[in-house]
This record gives sequence, structure tokens and C-alpha cells, in this order.
Amino acid sequence: MLIHKIQAIFGLFCLIFAIHVRATTVLVVVGPHGIIAASDSLAVNRTVTADSKSTAEKLFIIQNRIVVASIGHYDMQGITTNGPVHYNFSTWVQHLQSGLPPNVSVESVADTIEKESAVLFSGFDGALGWGNVQRENPVNACDDFIQYVIAGYEFGRPKVAVVHFYINWDEKKLIGPIKVIEPLEGDFGVYPFGVTQAIGLADVLNGDSYAHKQAILRCPTAFGHLLAHEDISLDETLMFTKTLIKIEEDINPSEVGGAVQLVKISPNGRAEKVGVLPETQTRASQKKN
Repeated sequence: MLIHKIQAIFGLFCLIFAIHVRATTVLVVVGPHGIIAASDSLAVNRTVTADSKSTAEKLFIIQNRIVVASIGHYDMQGITTNGPVHYNFSTWVQHLQSGLPPNVSVESVADTIEKESAVLFSGFDGALGWGNVQRENPVNACDDFIQYVIAGYEFGRPKVAVVHFYINWDEKKLIGPIKVIEPLEGDFGVYPFGVTQAIGLADVLNGDSYAHKQAILRCPTAFGHLLAHEDISLDETLMFTKTLIKIEEDINPSEVGGAVQLVKISPNGRAEKVGVLPETQTRASQKKN
């Protein structure tokens, strides 16, 4: 089994990472007509000698119903006494999916990720401080390591769960996994993960903020309906969600960038990767589609 091979690899405390790729932002928007999960595409490749940028597929759909996203250390390569090793989120979650029962629930997926990630990273403490697995900022006592965001419908109601790890640098320990079920409030909610300086709903609704002004400029129809407390369609929610990710890119271009990845989950539970409607598409034309 792949998981046992990886467990044995990470159990070696002499692990030294040569390369690790970080994914930085994911957004889940829960509206009256469905759920939208979105991320940017940028991955920051960090080595001992230099940083570079590439793209990463951050959203993965399980059983055509549930989206799983990864933030933080998305792809890691290194060397142990057994030779080269490689962790990749997409490969790992595909392996997990193969062992899940049919019609698995959102919470059961979160439980499986919690259990298997605990095994996966059980020996990771020994790698902290080696190579380029070091503090992002010397003043930080803790850094996020990985967040797995899981979203979908469970018994007809939206559910969002997070399994996360963080690094305690003072103790040189990896803390986690910690599973949290996000409290969903109201008919429309914006739930940001990772880099969140501009994409929280409170920021967007603040009339003096850059995020508010850009949302009006870039997404006037959907944002106008939201501000007026009017019904916002799933296609409008798609456009609004994409706009928030692009605003975050403006604020954090070194961490957020590239094409916006989007997954739409309808209230019937079906999840699919989608493009986005043109910003100029009207509410009337959306109803015809």
C-alpha cells in the first residue's frame, strides 16, 4: 500500500527536503443555490538556493460530489537513507479516494484525511529546521504547514470541514492533525483559507476597502444583488468568487496568481469543475442557461 510506504519514509527522522511547493489560498462560498470552491493556480517552489513559480491543481473532486483542496505544503521532495522520496497532494488524495466507500459523506472524508495524514506525517518532526523547512518569519512561533479543506452536501445541507497541521517552532514539533467543522451562518457565507487579507466577506462589505471598490468595479451585477440582499444565482456566485481570488492576487501577487480554479457543487450534490461566465453577462441571460 502506498500509504504504508510513505509512512515508512516519513518515519525516518533524518529526512531532509530539497524542494517543497506551497499552495496559498482557497475560498469556499456557500450560497442558496450551491457551493463554490475556488483557488488560484500559483505554486511557489522553494529550494535551498532559490525560489521559483509554477502551477498546481489545488482542487480535487471525490466521487463527483465532494471537493478537497490543499493549502500549504502541496508537493515535497527530499532524500532519506532509503533514497529519494516524494509527497504530492493530488497523488495522495487519489490514493485515498480509491479506498473510500460509495456515497461517502463529507465528514467521513474529513475523518479519513485526518487519520491518514496523521500516519503520513508521523515522523516529520525530525525534518524541521533542516534544509528549507524553516520558519517563514523568524518572529513567528508557529507556521501553518498544511490545511485540507473538504466541502460538499451532507443529508441535503452544505458542510465544510478543515483538517490542518501547524508547526510549533519553539518546540520543533508538528501539531495536528486537527479537524474542525466550519460553522456555516446565514444563506450566504464566504469562508477563506490560507492567504486572507482581502477575501473575507467583512472586508468586501467594508465600503472603504480596496476589496469593496474592486468587487463593484469587476463584478457589478453579482455584487449589487448581494449588497441589496437579493437572490444571487449560482453563476453569479461563481463570478463573485473568482473576483475575490483575483482581488487577493492584487494584494499578494507573490503568493497568489494564475488562472482561478473553480468547482461548482449544486444542491443535488453534484460537483464539477467549471469555467466562469463573462462579467458582462446579465441576470436575464443567466436564467436562460
